[in-house]
Amino acid sequence: MQFYDETVSLVQSAGAYLAGGLLRGCPAIVIAEERRLPLFQRQLESMGVDVPAALASRRLILLDARETLSRFMVDGLPDERSFREVLGTLVAGTSEIWHPARLHAYGDMVDLLWADGHSAAALALEELWNDLAHRHGFALFCAYSANHFKRDEQRAAFDAVCHQHGQIMPIDGARSMAS
Repeated sequence: MQFYDETVSLVQSAGAYLAGGLLRGCPAIVIAEERRLPLFQRQLESMGVDVPAALASRRLILLDARETLSRFMVDGLPDERSFREVLGTLVAGTSEIWHPARLHAYGDMVDLLWADGHSAAALALEELWNDLAHRHGFALFCAYSANHFKRDEQRAAFDAVCHQHGQIMPIDGARSMAS
């Protein structure tokens, strides 16, 4: 998980993570805000990934984060059964097709939920992702805007987000928060 201040730095670091896998023959799923999808494509291309070929072979899957969320959110929270039907099926199928290569995934969905004021839904989604990653052994990169956690009263929320992740990568403005 990475905290970010600017979209450009987020796309660069997440793009490097995804390109590292794709260039080794691993599949990748990107679930990003619609406006970021072309940025990810350009970043991957700049790092040597043949994006059209990866998309055509389904080694790279690009999904709109808000549209994907709409497929499993019920009454403001992620529905576990729907999540498994939507993303669990996609992850399992992609992992099976490209086995033994390890799936790399990136997601904006928790950040979008947090930005929309749905922190409980974001944390519930984190738990579903963690369970899915445990079941299928894929690597997940998610990110949160550092702006969500700049006030002292947000410390408990910051700690809850950090607790959901095995590795936390702060950047520039977020470095002081991670310490």
